[in-house]
Amino acid sequence: ARSRPRSRSPRRAPTCALEGGALRVGDEIVPLLCGAAHYWRLERESWKLALTSLRGLGLPIVETYVPWQVHEIAPGEHDFGERDPRKDIGAFLDLAHELGLYAFVRPGPHINSEMTYFGLPERIVFDKACQARSPKQSPVFQGFPPRMFPVPSYISDQYHEEVGRWYDAVAEVLVPRLYPAGPIVLLQVDNECPYWFRDHAYDQDYHPDAIAGFRRFLEKRHGTLAETSRAHRKTYARWDEVEAPLRFDAETPEELVLHLDWCAYRERALEDAIARMKKRMEDAGLRGVPTVHNLPLGEQASPTSVPALEEIVDVVGIDYYH
Repeated sequence: ARSRPRSRSPRRAPTCALEGGALRVGDEIVPLLCGAAHYWRLERESWKLALTSLRGLGLPIVETYVPWQVHEIAPGEHDFGERDPRKDIGAFLDLAHELGLYAFVRPGPHINSEMTYFGLPERIVFDKACQARSPKQSPVFQGFPPRMFPVPSYISDQYHEEVGRWYDAVAEVLVPRLYPAGPIVLLQVDNECPYWFRDHAYDQDYHPDAIAGFRRFLEKRHGTLAETSRAHRKTYARWDEVEAPLRFDAETPEELVLHLDWCAYRERALEDAIARMKKRMEDAGLRGVPTVHNLPLGEQASPTSVPALEEIVDVVGIDYYH
């Protein structure tokens, strides 16, 4: 009698995941030690020396931002090395892969990196539909050298639409280089999200999309307009009568509820923005490797929750500038 062929379990695709404070890349445990090499700031001829020097320090991962501002040459038009060889992020990652390095890639949209406009295109920061708003509906400026600029709103639908188009463009270069096909083993979703360091409760964001979001938040938090009126000690006939507090003016404990609701919403709005960006990255094909976000160290109590953000991305780190 002929023996039956043995059933074979399907081969599992190599995985990349955080494990025990390190990365498991396939069967290899890789320590979370990175060295930065920003390809667009170097002549292309210097890439190999930079990468081999980084590897010679014992660092297994090269980290780089991918600045939207650098690659966009016109709305919807990007240069990924076709015109300027320093901008060829694909070739840079291929070289890192060839040299045995993994890659941690940070496509923003906000990257800071000591760049004017924090790496955003000028047209984005000066687009009124994208701008965060003060209580008086003025743009909110970031006073950071070398030039002050109006910051985008984390709640603006227009801003998120623009970010999505950027992710679509950069994904065409990055997706083919995700592990296991390429060296990318970590992706960052945005950067230092607490309202561009303008995180005072009444500093921002009074963008129309943010106020609409605040009303939806209140409906979910209190259930009905009547319950919201009762909680705020106000009489609301319609949801569009509900306004965010413009300054701290509570004089009794009961009047604190509106202000506490506003602060809770501002924290939730950041979580929602990071979740929205992560989903948009995934929709563009940027998925399958761990994601991270980093927060600035905020002595002034930035309105962000590390545990809540870690429900969205895989790990949250703190930038310790001291």
